[in-house]
Amino acid sequence: MKIRQFETEELAAYLCNIQTDDSVAIASALFDRYHIDIDNLHKLLQDLMDCTALAVSPITNDAFVGFSKPGEWILKKKANPAFIGSMITWISEGKGVPEIGQGWQKVITKGGAPECTLAILNPEDKITLKKRASK
Repeated sequence: MKIRQFETEELAAYLCNIQTDDSVAIASALFDRYHIDIDNLHKLLQDLMDCTALAVSPITNDAFVGFSKPGEWILKKKANPAFIGSMITWISEGKGVPEIGQGWQKVITKGGAPECTLAILNPEDKITLKKRASK
């Protein structure tokens, strides 16, 4: 994912608690607060986006967001309930939690090909998933 310069500046302004579109003022506030220039922040954010993850703990069933390397969290926190609500809204196209016996799904693609399917079902519904045979 490519981060655009204006997105870096918008995030920097937010982190520095200033409300301006002036690039010079944003860069100055960023350096005063964090001792980093806007170009290095941009590079750092780009690298962080590449290791940003969302996963559900198989032990607690809690959703987490954070930074990871393959198979291992580096830094994580419990996902904000608003994030989960946003996912439900996105998958259900604004319809929310479905009635019993109904549900919604979205197919996630990678490189133009289906990679996985996300589904939202009513918690009262019981589902059975079958493991796919190896190819």
